[in-house]
Amino acid sequence: MPDEECRIARLFSFFDPRSGMLAIRAPDGSAVVENALSEAGRERIGAFLIEYLGEEARGAPAFHYVPGHSFCDQRGKVVSLINIASLRDYEARVGMRRHRRRFRANVWFSGTPAWSERNWVGQQIQLGGAVLRVVKPITVAPRPR
Repeated sequence: MPDEECRIARLFSFFDPRSGMLAIRAPDGSAVVENALSEAGRERIGAFLIEYLGEEARGAPAFHYVPGHSFCDQRGKVVSLINIASLRDYEARVGMRRHRRRFRANVWFSGTPAWSERNWVGQQIQLGGAVLRVVKPITVAPRPR
């Protein structure tokens, strides 16, 4: 299903790990704000998602809280940074626009030349009040045959 037709991709969410509160807002303004660490809160979040998704829902969502675990495709806890200029260059090379959500970046940034971020490995950068160490460029994993 193309991105523009996927209802769940239209949701905006925010999670506060200190309080356990999860806020989810739909484009129509409907929202849920609940404690995702409590059984009752997870049930209300699930009910909101099922109602919002309608026919796209494939049953009740299952939520898991695993302290210290990071649900991502990397072993370490990392933040992915993607340069908008690099995305635009990539789109020009493949001859087609790509939706940002396809790349699952934690942070999108602008103001630097395309691909210049590849020279940041080993350096520290400041992002708001946080100082991050750039450890490696994002690479594309080979597709299984």
